[in-house]
Amino acid sequence: MLFVDKNGLVDAERIIKRFSTIERGKLDKVNGIVVHQTGDSTAEISFNSYKHTGANGAHFLIDKDGNIYQTASVFKVTNHVGNIRSRCYMLRWLVAELTYTLKVPMTEIFRHPEVSYKVKTEAGTARW
Repeated sequence: MLFVDKNGLVDAERIIKRFSTIERGKLDKVNGIVVHQTGDSTAEISFNSYKHTGANGAHFLIDKDGNIYQTASVFKVTNHVGNIRSRCYMLRWLVAELTYTLKVPMTEIFRHPEVSYKVKTEAGTARW
């Protein structure tokens, strides 16, 4: 189980960074987890985009090397809900830990296009 502090930050050795600039309003309750797959070649490209006013972002990002970054509080809304590399052990770990900690059933985990059309095949290879 993950420990989430009062600010919505996950205290886990595997999670290494945070950017609060993409946080919007308060999120009263986590009802589901959406897996979003970015087309960026590096995590740094995503992080650089977070510097712009009104930037879209996700709560967590798993880089190609397996590093997990927390990019927003789990108690805050972001304009995207997940920047996660598919076919990754860390994806399975993160989804399992988030569903357990936040009490979200596995039936409430979605690929991005299932809840908001972007690219029909996005996160199509993601497995949890």
